[in-house]
Amino acid sequence: MFMMNLASKPGLHNTAHHSVAQAVASLVVTQPVSEAFTLVQNFLQEAQRPHSDWQHIFALLCIGEIGKRIDLNQVPGLGQAISDSFGPPNEEVKSAASHALGSVTVGNIPGFLPFILTQIENQSRRQYLLLHSLKEVITSLSLGIEAIAQLRPFVPRIWDLLFRHCECNEEGTRNVVAECLGKLTLTDPEGLLPRLRAALNCPSALMRSTIVTAAKFRISDQVQTIDPLLKQCMGDFLQTLQDDDLNVRRVVFIAFNSAAHNKPSLVRDLLDSVLPQLYNETKVRKELVPEVEMGPFKHTVDDGLDRGLKGLLCFLSKSNQNVTRVT
Repeated sequence: MFMMNLASKPGLHNTAHHSVAQAVASLVVTQPVSEAFTLVQNFLQEAQRPHSDWQHIFALLCIGEIGKRIDLNQVPGLGQAISDSFGPPNEEVKSAASHALGSVTVGNIPGFLPFILTQIENQSRRQYLLLHSLKEVITSLSLGIEAIAQLRPFVPRIWDLLFRHCECNEEGTRNVVAECLGKLTLTDPEGLLPRLRAALNCPSALMRSTIVTAAKFRISDQVQTIDPLLKQCMGDFLQTLQDDDLNVRRVVFIAFNSAAHNKPSLVRDLLDSVLPQLYNETKVRKELVPEVEMGPFKHTVDDGLDRGLKGLLCFLSKSNQNVTRVT
């Protein structure tokens, strides 16, 4: 009761809500299943008829954290009840609902994942939030043999669905799709990574930028089984530094920046061919520096690659020199 009252207080940081919800869930799962279901029903009633946004958020987070730990598929209409919380205007409530839906799905993949996938296909206005729910599922289950085994039967359907949304006009949606693709690749690197590499030849610039962004989410500072395969095809992804589309070149730069700082072994052997291309992007191009009028004033805007390019080049040059000395 103390934790519930604490979490219901306005002004509490969002991270604190998550922490308290996790503590509540850890206590609930120690109780008999019938009592746990009763508590979930109570939280669900609070989410459906909340007295405040804070109560609404906390109730959703508790349902999600409990659902991660025990199967809540027997709670009638739970998936739809959580997704109904996408309606209120408060963005934190929507985010909590998205997290809760993904979390309860982790607790029962066959029971809830088809619901999420169907909703993504049919509810275009809620697509962004539903994709975040799917990302929660993939992130939780893309590591570990047993977890991957639970997700594997649904991988073909998820993969096809994500590819259908790679060319979405909304950049935020494409970024979530890219993160899902990148992390889903970890479930079957030998089968899925070549399919991503093949998509680099797609004529759509939006598709190519999404695929390259997905590469960034496969890079981790931790050792992963995908690393040897990723190193073999990294040159193909970085080849898009020569892409005609500026936005594609921008996301390639971001992915390369991530690799250089988090796992330099992936790109170290490619520096001789990549550095000249990066230096070429430092040239000032008049067509990318338009003059913008703001009232009586005029100023120029640089639409070229990010300013971080200069810092990255310095970092790479030093790294390359150190490698040369060692060898």
